[in-house]
Amino acid sequence: MAKKALSLFVLLGGLVLVLSTGCVRKEMTLERLNRDMKISNPNRGSIAMPFDLINNLVVIPMRVNDSDTLYFILDTGARQTIITELEAEDRLTISYDGETDLVGLGISDPVPALLSSNNEVYLRGIKGKNHDIVVLLEGVFNLSGFMGRKVNGLLGYDIFENFIVEIDYQKERLFFRDPDLFKEKYESLKKSKAWKKIPLEITGKKPYLQSTIYNQDGSSYEAKLLIDSGASHTFFLYPDEDIESQIPPKTIYSFLGTGLNGEIYGKIGRIKKVRLNEFSFDKPVVFFPEIHGVENALSVGGRDGSVGSELLKRFTVIFNYSDSTMLLKPNKWYKEGFNYNMSGIEINTPFANLPYYVVSNIREGSPADLAGIEEEDVLYALDSKKVYDLSLNDIQSRFQSKDGDKIKITIYRDGRYKTFHLKLKDETI
Repeated sequence: MAKKALSLFVLLGGLVLVLSTGCVRKEMTLERLNRDMKISNPNRGSIAMPFDLINNLVVIPMRVNDSDTLYFILDTGARQTIITELEAEDRLTISYDGETDLVGLGISDPVPALLSSNNEVYLRGIKGKNHDIVVLLEGVFNLSGFMGRKVNGLLGYDIFENFIVEIDYQKERLFFRDPDLFKEKYESLKKSKAWKKIPLEITGKKPYLQSTIYNQDGSSYEAKLLIDSGASHTFFLYPDEDIESQIPPKTIYSFLGTGLNGEIYGKIGRIKKVRLNEFSFDKPVVFFPEIHGVENALSVGGRDGSVGSELLKRFTVIFNYSDSTMLLKPNKWYKEGFNYNMSGIEINTPFANLPYYVVSNIREGSPADLAGIEEEDVLYALDSKKVYDLSLNDIQSRFQSKDGDKIKITIYRDGRYKTFHLKLKDETI
C-alpha cells in the first residue's frame, strides 16, 4: 500500500488505567546518545529530564515530526508509541502505511488505528529516527481528562530498548543512559547494598517479573507479573480456577478502569503478602478483574497479572532491558500503607489543564453513593477548599485517605450547591 500524507487535528478520548495492545509492526530504533547526536550534557552518554508525576504516572514532553510539544506517559506496558488523542490546536503530519485493529483489556470491539513508520521523535537531548507510531482513530481514551492535564499518548518499549532508564519518582527526574557507556557503572550498582536486583523476562516487548503471592489462608503460589508503569494500581491478579478460590473474603465490587477495549469491573481486596525477591509487601490492595474484561491479556506473555506504578513509585527504579534486570532502591514512600479510593467517587475533567472536575462514576454502596452524590455532579469544594485551588492529584489523594477519615464535599447540580459529609470506610479489612 502506498503511503499517504495525513494531518491529524482532533481525536476524542475516554479513560484509562490499564493498557495492553497487540499490533504487528516493524522494528523501531532510537538513536543512542553516543552515536548520531550532539549532547549538551556534562555527563557524556546521559540525559536527565524532569517529569510530572500525576496519579502515579510519569508524563514527559515529546515532539513527533513537525508537531509542537506533545505529552506522553512513560509506559512499560506498551509495545509501541501510541497517540491516543490530539487537541484542536495540535499539529501533527504523518505518513501512514495502513490500518489495523488493536485488541486489549475490556469487552468492547477492537479499536481501529493507523500504522505509521519512519517518524522522527524528539525528547530533551534525544532524537529518534525510523520510529513507528500507532494512532487511534476512535475516542476510547481520555487521558487528559483522567490526568487533569494535557496528555497525548503512551511512550513504551522503544525508549527502554535503547537506553538504561532510571526513574526517580521522589525527585521527579528521569535519566536516559547509553547502555555501553553506563555498563561499568551499572555493574557496580548491581553489587551495591543500596540497590536490589530483580531479574526480568522481556517477552513480546514487555517486561515481566516473578513474584510470590501469599493468601490470607496461609497458602501461596508463584505468579508472573507484567511490570506496567502506565497503570496507576498496585497489583492486578487475573482470574483462573486457582486464583478465584483464593480471592480474600472481604472485597468490594467496583469499576476498576478502562482498557483499550472498554470498561473493566471486578473486586478490590487485600491479600496477606506479596514478595518480589527481597522485598515483601504486607496487606497490599489487589484488583481482581472479571475474566471477560481481561481475556485478551491472559494469552499474552503467560502472565498472571501486573504490578503498577502505585508500587513502583515507592522506589527509584532502573530498567536495563539489555541486561534483563531492574534495580530498585526504596524511597520515602516505601513503608507507606496501601490504600484505595474509599469514597467511591471517580472524577475526571472535560477540559485539560482546567480545575473543573466532574463525577464520572459512583461505586454502588460506597460512602458517596449512600450520601447521595451522583454522576455528572460538578465538584465545587473539598473540605471547604475551592477545587480551583486543587489539582486532580490532590483530590484523588484525599479520596484515598485512611479508614475513618471524614470528608466534606460541595457539588454543583441543577443550578444549586449541595454539601455532603462522607466518612471513609475500608471495606477490605
